[in-house]
Amino acid sequence: MKKSLSIVTILVISWMLGNGLQAQTPISIISADMPNSGDTIRFSTGVLTPTILQTYAQGDTNFWDFSSLTPISQGLNEYVNASSTPYGLFFSGSFGLLTFDTLSLGTQFTLTDVYDFYNNSSAEFKTVGRGLRTLGFPLASFNNDDDEIYQFPLDYGDRDSTTFDYQTGIPFVATITSVGYRINDVDGWGIVVTPYDSLECIRVVTDIVSSDSINVAGVGGISIPNHTREFKWLAKGEKFPMVEISGNVILGAFIPTQVRFRDIYRGIPTFNPLAPVAAFSADNLFPEATVDTVTLFSEVLPLPSNTYSWSISPNTYTYVDSTDNNSGNPRVIFNASGTYNVGLYVSNNFGNDDSTALNYITVAAVNTSEVWKERALQVFPNPVTQQSFNISYELSAPTQVSISLLNANGQLVRWLTQQQQDSGEHSDTFPTKGLATGVYFLKIQFGDAIKTMPLMIK
Repeated sequence: MKKSLSIVTILVISWMLGNGLQAQTPISIISADMPNSGDTIRFSTGVLTPTILQTYAQGDTNFWDFSSLTPISQGLNEYVNASSTPYGLFFSGSFGLLTFDTLSLGTQFTLTDVYDFYNNSSAEFKTVGRGLRTLGFPLASFNNDDDEIYQFPLDYGDRDSTTFDYQTGIPFVATITSVGYRINDVDGWGIVVTPYDSLECIRVVTDIVSSDSINVAGVGGISIPNHTREFKWLAKGEKFPMVEISGNVILGAFIPTQVRFRDIYRGIPTFNPLAPVAAFSADNLFPEATVDTVTLFSEVLPLPSNTYSWSISPNTYTYVDSTDNNSGNPRVIFNASGTYNVGLYVSNNFGNDDSTALNYITVAAVNTSEVWKERALQVFPNPVTQQSFNISYELSAPTQVSISLLNANGQLVRWLTQQQQDSGEHSDTFPTKGLATGVYFLKIQFGDAIKTMPLMIK
């Protein structure tokens, strides 16, 4: 049984990595590191907090700290020999995983005991088909083109592309079809830290692009494009990603919707993938009162039955742009300076959830000082694609200037400058070495006046 890391262990690992003592060569993932018949693998589903979102975006850093992951539900993958399922005659030599107890195709057809079947060889780990029951009779859906999930050995720097083509359902009656391709890109390696363990890993970014359609009794068949992405940290012998962050790619932008991780039994309910998780974010954590509009984003799987209820305190704010506290993504103007708590309750036909972020948004008073000229304040380039960025501004009088860099949670990352400066034009360049990619905020203070600006580092 794995044990949770102590704070001391995490600090030691961080110190080792900071002093260049990480592993000398990346690990290699092979067939033995994938599931096989007889394996029982437990995992947890966590909350996509701003800290987790910032950590996953780090590239080849050799260290990812997901120790703050909080399990909210658990699942169990039990892989069994095909002979132990109703579909042994169809999938001899393969092993299966129960995917759905019940799967409905429209309102007329119901499938039960739905198993996905896999083959694990020295060359690849792939799906080969699906077994299902209808009216009590076992049926098999074989892939027209197997989906090669991984090809071995899987090493840092590898990039491969494979195709797939499969159907699920009752031929000529009701079917779900998916045709597409998957790309695996091994873009990082190092140590990953989770509540489960700390292990050497490689990071695999998988893009799955498909055209999906459903046809029931000859009705339907319209292809729907689908593009999903998975960030997976794979370790030796674990047979499930140490961490897996997945979501949709919309107009080229990745929108994370779920985080799962390898775990021990924690006595919490089995996860219903359609039950909501009340995670949320904001596009500006440091607005100016009465000036800036803040959009709150509910990071919930969009289902027709979803209902939302937002709460903000203190009660000195206004919903704008035809939104209100029941909107999925409301827009808010704060009427007074101070810190605000934000909460979200969401429910649907499969469950409900709520969460509250204390002191989540810090609202600054509108700047009335003339010690600096706002039009002259510029940050470039933004997004930052080089090794540094520039801040230029103009002072009308000698002023104490403080500039700090904050993370997406509003926590101090580093001080950039703190000094008395003369009047006139100023321009300073600041390096980004050692900063992970993601969203930051610049807190710029000219005397008593404070200005906060977002900064994206790519």
